[in-house]
Formats: sequence, structure tokens, C-alpha cells
Amino acid sequence: MLVWLRKHGLQDWSAQPSRRSLGIAMGNQGNKPLTPEQRIKELETQLKEANEKAQLFEAMLEVLKNDYGVRVVKKPSGRSLPKGSSKG
Repeated sequence: MLVWLRKHGLQDWSAQPSRRSLGIAMGNQGNKPLTPEQRIKELETQLKEANEKAQLFEAMLEVLKNDYGVRVVKKPSGRSLPKGSSKG
């Protein structure tokens, strides 16, 4: 898996999210508001990054499944823990 990650993945695991990827919340405080064209371009960039990230995760799950026999089950959204159980 390490070889695959070196070839296809990001190697800087400690990197903080860039200001650009955080969007308006970080990048444009105190600046002029973005024009609609600039905002669309920013959102398109964020969408592209999110799609690439999703593809990476899907590929990692496939490697885990095919090479190691590990089955990863997604937790259904909107479900909470049963009463009486706690995380911590």
C-alpha cells in the first residue's frame, strides 16, 4: 500500500488545509467581496479538489478490499448511537 500511496497519494500527511481550500471563511476576510465569476471559479476549484479526494479514498478502499481482504462499511448518515452506549 505504501508503494501505491507514493505513486498516487499525497505524501505530506501533516499539511494543513490551504487558505484557498478553506474558501471565503479564511481567504477573503477583510477583502472586497468576490465577483460572481471569481466565486464560481473558487467553487469549481473546491469541487475539483473534493472529487479528487473522493477518488483517492475510493481507490484506497479498493486496495484494502482486493489486496488485504479488509471490508470497510460506511456508517449510514443520520444514524446515532443506540441509547445507553457512548463513544468515550
